[in-house]
Amino acid sequence: TQKFIGIFALVFAMSFTGNSQEIGDIYEGGYIFQINEDGTGLVSALEDLTEGATDPYGLGFNGYEWGCYGPGVNGADGTSIGTGYQNTIDIVNQGCSTDNGGITAAQAALDAEINGYSDWYLPSQDELVEMYNTIGNGGLEGNIGGFETGDTPYYWSSSETAHYSAWGVYFSNGSSTNGSKSYTSRVRVIRSVTFEAEVLGCTDASAFNYNAGANTDDGSCVSWEDLANNLQSELDNIAPEDGVSQEDVDAAYADGIASV
Repeated sequence: TQKFIGIFALVFAMSFTGNSQEIGDIYEGGYIFQINEDGTGLVSALEDLTEGATDPYGLGFNGYEWGCYGPGVNGADGTSIGTGYQNTIDIVNQGCSTDNGGITAAQAALDAEINGYSDWYLPSQDELVEMYNTIGNGGLEGNIGGFETGDTPYYWSSSETAHYSAWGVYFSNGSSTNGSKSYTSRVRVIRSVTFEAEVLGCTDASAFNYNAGANTDDGSCVSWEDLANNLQSELDNIAPEDGVSQEDVDAAYADGIASV
């Protein structure tokens, strides 16, 4: 009896669930730069936004004005992680214009369609800093996000500081400063994600221990043929003193195979 229990304990591998994603992985259209314990997080687009960008001041790169220079925004004052989306909505709902006729950074973010996703937005100040500290120069693996670090490396956040200025971050050193809303600066959009839990198990539907709930194969699959061979090997090793005759063993084995 103990031998049978041992066989089935080896055959049936448990399924383990967890999030396999890590900072810097590419997931749902962007680089992961923030992961929460509840399985949610944030990803940054793989490249700076360029659609609709302009260079009215001849700075040598195309960027976006923050907009709303002078009147200010009703809202858009969140700076913490998790406030970027509402800030972006507040800016767009204000109907802001730019000094040079281009599209605002917030509007460009909401309009973006990147890698099949259209729910991007302009990060808040802390979200932008988190990007620098994880997938920018401040990250353990360096600037894997490919942010500009030399030629005007200033990126807009969606956090307003006053009627004439908003927060931005220099991706050369991670410093946060407020800049004039009429300046053109770089934009890297982000989106919120919910990570799919990784369930380890046998994903081969023809295997004896197939796990329909698993989405990642862990190499534990056992075919019916291998199972039968292993059982036969164990049955052959059962000694007469175990109280089971060879005829009983053969009959039990035949009944088991017939039921498969």
